[in-house]
Amino acid sequence: MRRIIVLVSVILVSVFGCKGLSTQKDIANVPVASASELVDTSDNLQLIDVRTPEEYEAGHLQGATNIDFFSDSFREEIEKLDKHKPVLVYCKSGGRSSKSAAIFKELGFTKIYNMEGGITSWSEAGYKTVK
Repeated sequence: MRRIIVLVSVILVSVFGCKGLSTQKDIANVPVASASELVDTSDNLQLIDVRTPEEYEAGHLQGATNIDFFSDSFREEIEKLDKHKPVLVYCKSGGRSSKSAAIFKELGFTKIYNMEGGITSWSEAGYKTVK
């Protein structure tokens, strides 16, 4: 039942927007529980870890692609992704991913989710990471 409520909430936010969850149009800041639901239920979700390669190797979400926010090729790597598929972006605690989400929007991505609290909140909530 909890999963259904979270999924319906994510869908409603996606469709109608919510001032409390959106930093700008088409970017939704989602708590880790909602991010987990997105990961579990979205077949075409692009999961992007914007931490450094060293941080990524220490543990990341299953299926995540690492695109280092500090890399000179950051924008070029983002441009290789499908702009019409939803993106869930995360970092360590939310700062880099929030800035990254704005760049995704600037580059024309249509649905961007920023995981609040980053992988730190993900791990604290008991969700698994892989190495």
